[in-house]
Amino acid sequence: MAYELKMPQLGLTMEEGTVSKWLKREGDAVAAGEAVLEITTDKLTNEVASEQSGVLLKIVAREGDDVPVKGTLGWIGQSGEAVPGAAPAASAAAPAPAAAPAAAAGPKSVIVVGGGPGGYVAAIRAAQLGASVTVVEKEHLGGTCLNIGCIPTKCLLHSAELMEDIRTQGREIGIEVEGVKVNFPQVIAHKNAVSKQLTGGIAALLKANKVAKIDGEASFTAPGKLSVKKADGTVEAMTADAIIVATGSVNAVPPIPGIKENPNCIDSTGALSLEALPKSMVVIGGGVIGLELACAYAAFGTKITVVEAMDHMLPMLDGELTKIGVAHMKKMGMEFNLECPVQAVEESPVGAKVVCKNKAGETVSFEAEKVLVAIGRKANTASLNLEAGGLNNDRG
Repeated sequence: MAYELKMPQLGLTMEEGTVSKWLKREGDAVAAGEAVLEITTDKLTNEVASEQSGVLLKIVAREGDDVPVKGTLGWIGQSGEAVPGAAPAASAAAPAPAAAPAAAAGPKSVIVVGGGPGGYVAAIRAAQLGASVTVVEKEHLGGTCLNIGCIPTKCLLHSAELMEDIRTQGREIGIEVEGVKVNFPQVIAHKNAVSKQLTGGIAALLKANKVAKIDGEASFTAPGKLSVKKADGTVEAMTADAIIVATGSVNAVPPIPGIKENPNCIDSTGALSLEALPKSMVVIGGGVIGLELACAYAAFGTKITVVEAMDHMLPMLDGELTKIGVAHMKKMGMEFNLECPVQAVEESPVGAKVVCKNKAGETVSFEAEKVLVAIGRKANTASLNLEAGGLNNDRG
């Protein structure tokens, strides 16, 4: 009997997926467990495999179709076998939302500047509402979050957590491992592979929703008008009925003497792409970004020293949570220097020397192979020429 290939539910909140690519054609032989097509949902691209051997009798959902969970993707059976009542996937989809007819009165063309979590989601939704959409991205789809922020950091923390659990809890719960060590290049390779998979999923989503993508840097020349310098060096003037600015943020660099001149001073992006595990690291800033990375590197064996100008860590969090977190970090061997603003960064045979002034007004210094500068982020709008676009802004 023919087997109905259905859209799987890959998460608790998943309601539908997009068919991004068929790996088999109608009439092709399919083995049990063999991937038949690729689907994309949110940030993930997944392969759907057949549960039985046979022939791909009929493709119901075409590439680019949105199919609800348990909706029919295709039929697999024996050659010549009839397909029992295969209905188009679209018939299983939920009715169009009531607001959809209003799309005709909305913008017919949309340019989205930035392909991160804000930009690509806006681009896909605008395309679903009927607009002709172009995304302009100067670096990588997925923006900071998927390439140099949230996701890569969590990959490092996952590796670090596993290392920490084996080292501190393994023997207690009956798991004894000898000679545990960090293969740092593989930690980075794993992080890169995860990011690549997720950004590939976004590219497939844009393609499936017929969103055009331009590799280039946009700036306003007038209200509603952009100049886009493409990757090949050419410049294109662009206009649209609506322009969405979704350029995100970049690392802020404090005006501390010596920071920009010292190559051993890195930001969070640099900390996520080191080729070798440093033996020591000074972290400037006691916020979320700095301490996340500090925890990961401390678990890997790096000696961590944190310097913070304020009198407490993690100022944006509840005090009781911060107390518990800092106590755990101290058990990991991390050192904290509060009310210790940085005055300068100097050269050192080790890598860099961070010169500070402590609470008593004394000059103190800390040396390390690397200095992680994590004092926060700022709006990534410097190259947009906001004034020409008639856009009011507060510090970008």
